[in-house]
Amino acid sequence: MTYELRIERLIDGSPGDVFDAFVDPETQKFLYGDEQEADWLVESEVDLRVGGMWTIQFGKVGEVPFRETNTFIEVDRPVRLVFASTMFKGRYGGTYDTRVAVTFDERDGKTLLTILQTGFENEDERDMIQNGWPAILERLDKIVGSRH
Repeated sequence: MTYELRIERLIDGSPGDVFDAFVDPETQKFLYGDEQEADWLVESEVDLRVGGMWTIQFGKVGEVPFRETNTFIEVDRPVRLVFASTMFKGRYGGTYDTRVAVTFDERDGKTLLTILQTGFENEDERDMIQNGWPAILERLDKIVGSRH
């Protein structure tokens, strides 16, 4: 048995703007940041093509960072992204693999961003990610909104 996570957020921006911000390495420094940690580091690299890699490393300086290693399965800008994801859990140790599908649907001048992440082997892994996505999407909404 595996577990899945589905999250939706209406973002004030066009699908193209939201898509571009979602995959932009500079924007990810803000999306994966931690405003309450002065010594927080985020590094990201993106090769946005089918088969391309997307890595995001984040965490407190001096601690073992979390690291997402993603391989793009589908890239259909600005409508859909699908990638296989391996998450290394930093100081907690261990990894797990999931599949993430992100859709960007236009809704009256805004974008309904939907994330479906599947393949969690247990509820704890799903819940850890479930607690992280809302903050990332809130920051994404702020950054996209500030650009127009």
